[in-house]
Amino acid sequence: MAMRPYENPHATFINGLLNYSFLIWALTVRALREASGGAMLGVLRGIVMAAAFCIAFYFVMNFFGLGGLTVRGDMMVFILIGVGFFFMMKFTMIAAMQAMQKSWGLSAHPHLSPVIFVYAESLAVLYNWTIAISVIYLANGLIKGSFDLQQPIMFFPTFFLCWLIGVGVGMVIGFLLFYFSWFMMVKRILFKLMFFTSGKFTNANLIPNDMLLIFQWNPLFHLIDQMRDAAFVNYTAHHTNMYYPLFVSFMFLLIGHILHDYMLRNRNVMTG
Repeated sequence: MAMRPYENPHATFINGLLNYSFLIWALTVRALREASGGAMLGVLRGIVMAAAFCIAFYFVMNFFGLGGLTVRGDMMVFILIGVGFFFMMKFTMIAAMQAMQKSWGLSAHPHLSPVIFVYAESLAVLYNWTIAISVIYLANGLIKGSFDLQQPIMFFPTFFLCWLIGVGVGMVIGFLLFYFSWFMMVKRILFKLMFFTSGKFTNANLIPNDMLLIFQWNPLFHLIDQMRDAAFVNYTAHHTNMYYPLFVSFMFLLIGHILHDYMLRNRNVMTG
């Protein structure tokens, strides 16, 4: 028997928006509690992971004399921006991919769809890593006695764009993995390329012009460099902008929602 769409003659746009907002909120809380046995444990795990990477790279860069790759200013803040933004996008992509795959069996419920699980899982990542980066920055400032940031307000649009790109790319990759298992190899290659071309531990202005194209395709490279431009008074971004990441986030979110709509229209075919 063909599945009939859910119909409510008394439904309005506002009621639907409130219902979906409540569903996303409830699933986000569930995702936070399931990730590490509790919301607080999830936050602590993110803090420990980010702090461990920042401290490790801080000592490695000092030991090998790589401080010249940074800018004049707080090296820990320089590293924190790179590490925090990279892991934010990576874990958001992973959460969106996994949500697209594991939620398909539950999406037969008329109120639920894979995209709700995608946003719930991704919001849990946003919550954890926003707190983690803020705590590490505040701790570093208390230890060094300085909270020097030229334009701290820029953290919010750049970090949010990083999250949006992770959601969009994760939705697209999750859809492709659902239909094509061989795409797993492409996903691994993409993650490796993003790692090496994100510019986490190098000053974008020091990259030779003939090598810039290797980095500029990566929207994360633009976001990290723009945040460093906002953070350090003696650094100006010459090779990046905010328009490209904004376009990429809109494009992948649009494609992701189109693919999601395709999955819903073929729900009966996929579920047999």
